[in-house]
Amino acid sequence: MTDGTHEDEESQTVGQPDLSSLLCVVGVAIKDHTGRIYQLPKPNRHHHVIKVMAEDGCKTPITGEQGFILSDGRFSNRVNAKFVAEKAGQLLDRASNGYKLFSECVW
Repeated sequence: MTDGTHEDEESQTVGQPDLSSLLCVVGVAIKDHTGRIYQLPKPNRHHHVIKVMAEDGCKTPITGEQGFILSDGRFSNRVNAKFVAEKAGQLLDRASNGYKLFSECVW
């Protein structure tokens, strides 16, 4: 009888990291003034979230903190999300050299 850990180790390609546990950016999000987080999966952009917020009755112009949703479900601001995306190898060649992440940098 084998345990799950042993089977997982056998199924991995030798020399390749297990990407299923790697923290990465999975969607765009905006946190409103109440702390509510509106989010959409990739490849959406922040303007798509703004549209959803307006349709949901949020006062326009839409304000709030733009950021991203991470693979563990947490909201991350643009600065921290840039670090996560960089570490996960998600940045595209066209990614900005700035310290903030934009959706165009990852999809």
